[in-house]
Amino acid sequence: MPEPIALPEQTAQQVERLGPLDFIVGITSGNHAETIGGVVQAAWTGLERSFPGARVAIVHADSGSRDGTVERAAAAMPGERLVQVSTSAATPL
Repeated sequence: MPEPIALPEQTAQQVERLGPLDFIVGITSGNHAETIGGVVQAAWTGLERSFPGARVAIVHADSGSRDGTVERAAAAMPGERLVQVSTSAATPL
């Protein structure tokens, strides 16, 4: 089993800001600017349709994309329900 890692402080604050949640969806990416918006939007829409009124969030773990992936993910859904984390440098975006 892998060693647990501590979240960077800024990421931990983003997670705490969300408060209690019913569902969390995790999405990983790496230089997927052309498709990430649709993936995030589909996940968000699916959560809203399938679990109306539920407290939900999406965690986007990016591997250090340099093609606009992070920005497109952020534009695809309400920012207060999206936590973005960079896995390449272990620092939040």
